[in-house]
Amino acid sequence: MRTASPSPVTAFHKAGATSTRAGCSANHTELRAGLRSGGQSVQREIGLPGLPEISGEGYGGLALRLTRDTRDRDVLWQDGSLLRVTYFRAVEGLGAVDDYDRLEAMAVTAVPFGDSVAYFRASGGSSFGAQLPVYDAFTLGGPVSMPGFNIGELRGSNYWSAHASLLRRVADISYVFGQALYAGLNFTVADINDRVGLAPDDPVYSTGLVLVGRTPLGPVSLSLAFTSESDWQLVFGLGRPIEERAITDPAW
Repeated sequence: MRTASPSPVTAFHKAGATSTRAGCSANHTELRAGLRSGGQSVQREIGLPGLPEISGEGYGGLALRLTRDTRDRDVLWQDGSLLRVTYFRAVEGLGAVDDYDRLEAMAVTAVPFGDSVAYFRASGGSSFGAQLPVYDAFTLGGPVSMPGFNIGELRGSNYWSAHASLLRRVADISYVFGQALYAGLNFTVADINDRVGLAPDDPVYSTGLVLVGRTPLGPVSLSLAFTSESDWQLVFGLGRPIEERAITDPAW
């Protein structure tokens, strides 16, 4: 729940999209490259009436994705780091309406000490001066990428974001299976340029209180976040994390 106006959430649909990909992996690192060709349409499901809709247009280009993952587990890891880089070059010859570049990267690491662990994350994206189509704009918002904001509420063609959180183990459930509860706080700051919809003109930030853990029922989380836009958000999650369609998603 939160006190805010509707966020500019849209639904994206790929029509007849085809792709050809090749990849390799070694030493916790995976590289994928390929071609994409097809179509995109945009339908406004929730949001401001002024947000664009696209009945259908061509979509195609060159795609590259790099992942390096040295974490000891996917959820509440105690050691290691995660690096993700994705690049897309829209090419008219493969069906795109316009040529443009889209580069995004994210790095997060864990620093354990005693019964506590700190996480530090940085992410950013650039279109190198081009205006990205609405279906390829960078998005922030949700309990992971930007706590306190609705999923996809912040959109634009360039952005940067930094996040820090500190968690302390408050209860052990099963030492054998690594199940425990953690409580702590987090702080996130971000700035988006070439904005679409409700993105503020100045950098925004949020701070929150969190209770997270690994349990016999799966991952569980409860967070209360407050933003610089005088909004607040309470989120409860059980099982598979909420998909935010952002590079910070736990599953990518």
